[in-house]
Amino acid sequence: MQVRYRFLFLMDPYTTLNLKTETSLLLMTELIARGHQVFWLEESGLCLHKNLVHGNIAQVMQVRPLQIRRSLDDFTIFGS
Repeated sequence: MQVRYRFLFLMDPYTTLNLKTETSLLLMTELIARGHQVFWLEESGLCLHKNLVHGNIAQVMQVRPLQIRRSLDDFTIFGS
């Protein structure tokens, strides 16, 4: 049985990326092809509240063209 993982990439906005040289997109494509879940987080989507790091995370469904599924809720990334 293959283990499936979830990967979170802290990324610059898609419109600012150099699509010819951005290796993170290649990694995302391969991870999705292998059945893993891939998530996108931009620095502007991070916040700290009561010593917990929260982020506005979107699931990457496809890389080229970019298709993401935005979450309606923020996720706690680090903290107890």
